[in-house]
Amino acid sequence: MRLRRWFPTVAVLSAAVVVLMALAGAGSAARTPAPTTALGAGKSLGSVGSGPAAIAKIKSYLRSVGLDPQTVVIQTGKRNYAGPMCPGRGWTCSTATRVLQAGGDNVFQCTPAASVVSSSNAGGNQNCVIMQNNPSGNNTATCTEHSTSVTAVQACQITQTGRNNTATVNQQNGSNGSTQSGSQTATVNQSGATGTNRATITQSIAQDSTGATQMQDGWARADLVQSAGGAGQNIGNLTQNIRQGASGGTTHRQDTLPGSVGDCNPGTDPSVPNLCVNVSQTAVGGNNTNELFQKIVEKASTSRVASQIQGSGAGGIDGKVHQETGSTGTDWNQANQNKIQSAVGGKGSTQTQFDPMRCCGVGSQAGGNAENQESIGQGVAQDATESGASQTSDLIGESLSPNGSCDITQGAANNNDSADNSAREEPCPILLLETSCNVDGCTAFDPVGQFPGSPESQLTKCARNINNEQFECTTDTSANSGQLIGYEVTYSNVGDAAAHGVVIRDVVPPGMTYQEDSCSGPDGVTCSYNSETNTVTWNVGTVNPDSSVPVSFVAAFSCSNNTPNIATSTDDEEDGTTTSNPSSVNNNC
Repeated sequence: MRLRRWFPTVAVLSAAVVVLMALAGAGSAARTPAPTTALGAGKSLGSVGSGPAAIAKIKSYLRSVGLDPQTVVIQTGKRNYAGPMCPGRGWTCSTATRVLQAGGDNVFQCTPAASVVSSSNAGGNQNCVIMQNNPSGNNTATCTEHSTSVTAVQACQITQTGRNNTATVNQQNGSNGSTQSGSQTATVNQSGATGTNRATITQSIAQDSTGATQMQDGWARADLVQSAGGAGQNIGNLTQNIRQGASGGTTHRQDTLPGSVGDCNPGTDPSVPNLCVNVSQTAVGGNNTNELFQKIVEKASTSRVASQIQGSGAGGIDGKVHQETGSTGTDWNQANQNKIQSAVGGKGSTQTQFDPMRCCGVGSQAGGNAENQESIGQGVAQDATESGASQTSDLIGESLSPNGSCDITQGAANNNDSADNSAREEPCPILLLETSCNVDGCTAFDPVGQFPGSPESQLTKCARNINNEQFECTTDTSANSGQLIGYEVTYSNVGDAAAHGVVIRDVVPPGMTYQEDSCSGPDGVTCSYNSETNTVTWNVGTVNPDSSVPVSFVAAFSCSNNTPNIATSTDDEEDGTTTSNPSSVNNNC
């Protein structure tokens, strides 16, 4: 069984949120800056007011997250609107596409026009950046990007903090040309909801071409992070489609190149997917609901002898979902992945088809109750006119719902064979299912319900005085009132099997004040702070044997009694782990 080669070396829950912002100007070549980490959730800018002091504070915030205040329109007050149709009197309105809204009810409709990338290229970039902060109110954001460019680059970033947050992203690229590349990225980060976080992301690429040599490539990536408090709920709906049609000619290449949008599920194959989704939903006592649909259709047809390649071994479809809530809430996820490949060529053509596919993660659901459910459907159909065509497909389904149920259904077919596979577990501590096809036929492997061996978790913790420039992190340090203390926690798996669904928690000690947005971890690790419980939480995901993950946060010290600080961790295999060495801060006041 080949399933083991799919196990991640360090598969961690992706931190949402890499933003690709492509900037271009007329007469200059397009350039793509380095990826920028998305704005951290939880900034309480809605309470800063609307005077000069408030504006200064907001500008300072923008600089702290790497944005030039001169490039962002700032809106404060009770009713803010950005978009083409101002609601009327009483609203603060703007038509800009880079706006920070901090105040009452916020509405943002972003529909950018394509800009000229260079004097010799008719393609264009579209970019929306939407930031809404209203902790006690409602936020609504819509990002619509449509393009007919053969080299379209579309990016949309929405960051919302409010009682109710609604985000809609609609990206469409339809083009016709001998060489085409469409790139779409959508990042939605919603937090603070005690009502509902609701996000709908739709990404669609349609490419048609004719000519002797035809190149068609499309990449779409969506990152969704939703965090709700109290009985607040999270709702996600994500749809991704790529359709490619090539006719005539002698060379067809469809989705053969790696894209620039990156891998939103690092540590697992496919490593450079054409469609990629990473969803993280965290609630305290409310429900998490998610629907995911991903589909790629590649068709190439010619009457001439041709070289036809569809897909790549590192490309394909990838999806990752993590849902976590308390016992009063329910986790529900429905995921469907499909791929159709058809190659028609004259006798003697060379035809190659690849189809890697994966969803949704061995740490997919945590907490909740017996109503938890995850359903995964995966299908692939490969057809080529040459009997000697090279055809490879790998369908990997992985799920975890310890308190509920999970089911996986797979169907695979190529010229030579077909296979159907399915499995269901209730409760579902772990379920992995694989179906693969190649020129020798198709194989439906037996489901894997548990792994040999067991993980063994260890936690260590230390602290350092940042103001005193203390570089060494120790278990015992000292501070004066107002000084900043950096806490560092290291999770290690010293067992002989992977730990799945690893979560680290640290309650900020009494007398310490958590510094906003100071928690951090390696790439792929998300963190959050709950002011109600004074707890910092890191969603780590999977940690393999002999691997460690460091995380950290910063708190300000006040003159109080010395209180040792202990961190804890949980995973899907063990009862829980506490730090072996609590860290202390001595009072110098």
